[in-house]
Amino acid sequence: MLNEEKNFLSAAMLLCNELRARTAASSVALSLYRNHRCKLKAISNTKKFNRHEPRLVALGYAMEECAEQDEEIQAPRPPSESYIVHEHAKYLKAAKEEFVISIPVRLNGKVFAVITLERMGLPYDLAEQHSLRMIADLSARRLYDLVQALWLGIPKRVAQIRAGFAWVFGVRHTWWKIAALLVLAAILFLFFYPWFYRVESSFELRAARSIELSAMVDGFIDSVEVEPGMVVSEGDLLLKLDTTDLTMMESETLAKIARLQADAARARAEGNLMESRLLLAEVREEEARLERIRHQLELTALRAPWDGFVIEGDLKERLGTPVTRGDTLLRLSALEDLSARLEIPEESIHEIAVEGSRGELAFASRPDIKYPFTIESIEPIGIVRQEGTVFIAKAKIQTETPEPWWRPGMSGVAKINVEERPLIWVLTHRIVDFLRLKLWI
Repeated sequence: MLNEEKNFLSAAMLLCNELRARTAASSVALSLYRNHRCKLKAISNTKKFNRHEPRLVALGYAMEECAEQDEEIQAPRPPSESYIVHEHAKYLKAAKEEFVISIPVRLNGKVFAVITLERMGLPYDLAEQHSLRMIADLSARRLYDLVQALWLGIPKRVAQIRAGFAWVFGVRHTWWKIAALLVLAAILFLFFYPWFYRVESSFELRAARSIELSAMVDGFIDSVEVEPGMVVSEGDLLLKLDTTDLTMMESETLAKIARLQADAARARAEGNLMESRLLLAEVREEEARLERIRHQLELTALRAPWDGFVIEGDLKERLGTPVTRGDTLLRLSALEDLSARLEIPEESIHEIAVEGSRGELAFASRPDIKYPFTIESIEPIGIVRQEGTVFIAKAKIQTETPEPWWRPGMSGVAKINVEERPLIWVLTHRIVDFLRLKLWI
C-alpha cells in the first residue's frame, strides 16, 4: 500500500493510520529528522494539527530524543534497558497516556525519520518491537525517495548533492575530514602560493686590477719587504735584488770615463785634435753605458705601482737565490673595484637576462651578511666542468666601499632574482626537466 503512494504526506498518513489500526494504538505520529530537529509531518486520523500545541511540542522533543540516541525507546522504560527516556516521560504526562514507543527510521545507517506510537492498557512487548522495527526498515526506502521530492521541491540529483554536502560538513569521521582539508589546503598552497624564484650559483671575488711583478734584471734576491696578505701603498718597496755587481760596474765605468776625459784633454793640449775627438767619443759611449747601469740599479728595487695588497709571492725563503729577467716574483691586486665572478649552471642560464639581473650573495666566511649585486655581463661561451657546464657572469657588488676583510679569491653562494613562480614549480621543476630529457616527453 505504501509503495503505491506518489506523495510523501499521503504516504506518511497511510503509514500512521495502518500502524494505529494494526497495533491497537491510540495515536501514531511520524516526523522528519534534519539538523538535529524533528518536524512533525503526520498524525493518524488527523488531517490538520498545530505543531505549537504544548502536547505536540513535547512529542517533537520525545522524537528528537529517539533520533539522537538512534535506538528504539519505550516509556516507561523496562528494567532491562539503559537508554534515556526523559522527554518521553514528559510527553506521557502531557498526553495522559500509559505507554509510548518511538522507532527510528534509518537509511544507509542514518536516521531521517521517527515513528511514535502510544496506547493505553498494555506495554509494547518484544515481538511487537521487532515487528515495528521491520516495518520501519521496509518503509525507509520509499519514504526517503518521497522525501527527496518534498524538500524544497528539488530534483533527486540536487538532493543527493545536498546529502553529500551534509556528509562532508557533518560531525561524522571528523579526523578524516580534517586530514582531507589539510591535504587540500597543502595542495592549494603548493599550486597557488607565489614563491619568489631565485637561481643559485657559486661565486669568486675578483679584483678589477691586478698585476704580476717580474724581475727586470738578472740577479740575486737581497731582501723581501712584504708577504702575501700585506696591504701596501703606491711607491712602497716590495723586494730588492743584490746590487754588488752593478755597483762595481758603475765604479769601473766612472773611472774609465775620468781616464778618457784626461787623455782627451792632454791630446787637445798637444794639438792632436783627431785623437782628442776619438777619446771624447769613447767618453760618450761610456756615459751611455753608465746610464744603462744606473737604470738597471733602479730596476733592482721592486716597488708598488698603486695601493693594493699582495696576493701571491712568499719569497722570504728564497733570499740569495738567483732570478732571471722575466721571472714572476709577486702578484699585486688593487684594493678597490672588487667584483664577483659568478658560475651560473647551464640549466638555469635561460632564466637570467644578459644585463641588469639583480640578486644577493653571501660569503662562505660570513653567511649572515647579504650583499646586493647587479650582473654586468655574461660570457657567451660555457665552460665544461666535471659537475656540469657553467656560464661565467661578472657582477658588481652594490656597496659604497669594500669591506676591509674582503680579499680576492673569497667565495660563497649567490642568489639571482628571477620572478614569482608557484611553489610546486620551484620544488619540482628540476626533476620534471630531468624526466623530460630521459623519457623524451
